[in-house]
Amino acid sequence: MVEVDAISRAILKAMSENCRRSLSSLAAELHCAPKTLKKKLAKLEEEYGIRYTLELNEHELDLDATYLIRVKFSKPPEDTKLRAALNKYPTVQFAALTKGDFDLVLYTVSKTSLDFARWANFFRQALSEYIEHWEAGIITGFWFGFFVLGDEVVENLDIEHVEKVMLRALVRNARTPLNELARKAGVPISTAQYHLKKILSSKAVKRATIVMTKPPLMVHHISTYHYRMTADFLRRDVGGRELITSEGGYEPMNRLLLMFNIEGGDCDDVLFYSLNDPTEAQAFQTEMRTRFGKELKANPSAIVMDVVKGNLPCRKLNVKTEYNTKFMDIYDLMSKD
Repeated sequence: MVEVDAISRAILKAMSENCRRSLSSLAAELHCAPKTLKKKLAKLEEEYGIRYTLELNEHELDLDATYLIRVKFSKPPEDTKLRAALNKYPTVQFAALTKGDFDLVLYTVSKTSLDFARWANFFRQALSEYIEHWEAGIITGFWFGFFVLGDEVVENLDIEHVEKVMLRALVRNARTPLNELARKAGVPISTAQYHLKKILSSKAVKRATIVMTKPPLMVHHISTYHYRMTADFLRRDVGGRELITSEGGYEPMNRLLLMFNIEGGDCDDVLFYSLNDPTEAQAFQTEMRTRFGKELKANPSAIVMDVVKGNLPCRKLNVKTEYNTKFMDIYDLMSKD
């Protein structure tokens, strides 16, 4: 294992917040020699399989139908059939085989709910001999985290050609140099600089960031929460959110990966949380159930066994700062007594 000292953790945090920043400015900020910083970054890239990418806002790109699907199989699907179904269309951005209350979890993006329905009918038919139960819910907002968009989705966006080429390159590698972006787009560097500034300052791009494809925390827990919307729910909810946003500063990556809200399914919130081992995962799950108490109506959960498409968004951010508390206004009409 690479030594995760204070400087290495600071590098991971800085790259998670803005991976396009210059290494010389980061070295100066960390009071570290540029040569030392480059050496530490290279070790971190190798150890954690760091991928540089963009955190995008799907709705700002007119991808208004984002869904989470949980599947229960009657028997394990053939790997070739599963992968063929996942890759037939660009709809699926993330897919993982799991063990627990469900066997497969999918994150999909489409322009409209009708587009999603067409894809869902195809996918369910392609795997009809394996699928026992299918539960889909539309994602109405992220509290924290993101899924990396696939190359084909970016290719099909209704945006200017030059910006599409550059955006696709940045999603593949957000540290792509300006001259390389200009070459790919077939424009002068001055033109590429204009479009790069426009892209990175748009509402569609939240940040240039990283994901760790070989994360240091190995157990990834997916938990869904179906609440009783009682008068006591908000108080209980605060306790649950205090637990998931309490991150140790010494950690090389966030334990909280994703938290988002769902409507139209059998749950209200979905949580992706990373831990060291299954025992720790069980203890966390027990504590969350205790904090919600009788306001937690149902809590199906599973452990990720194999990511078969896309990436888990493992990185290092200040969770308390980045957690989307403004999204709490979905509960504004509830009694807060």
